[in-house]
Amino acid sequence: MNYILYIVSFINTTIAGIVGYIAYRQYKTDQRAVRYSVMQYYLKNYQMISQAIALVIQKGYVNSEAESLFWKARDQARLILNKRIAEYTEFLFKLAHKGYLAHLSLYPEHGQSSLSKTERADKAKESIEIILKIHKQTPYKKYREYMA
Repeated sequence: MNYILYIVSFINTTIAGIVGYIAYRQYKTDQRAVRYSVMQYYLKNYQMISQAIALVIQKGYVNSEAESLFWKARDQARLILNKRIAEYTEFLFKLAHKGYLAHLSLYPEHGQSSLSKTERADKAKESIEIILKIHKQTPYKKYREYMA
């Protein structure tokens, strides 16, 4: 009779241990899924920034498509990603927007620029400086630690 109580108590302990182990493994799996999901957001944001920088380098000026990509990346970073990446994307967006406005003042979509020669030269210099700043950006250094 006592043997049956020992066996039952052993089975109960074993079942509790197995259930505890299953719960622990489920917790670890959920943690990995959350980390993977967050990493996907960082990767998507990084790809938008890289694509926007590539567009600026390819075109030689900030066009509306590149500005739009910087804007989307900035908004996504503000909502989902950490403060450091949000600040970086904000910096890039402001730089791109400034470059876009400088380019539009030099080459308006409709008609000719109303700027004088010296103003045009200043805007061209500003536009080139902005493009060089964007070209020197290394987003992989900012994102690397969040995608590991």
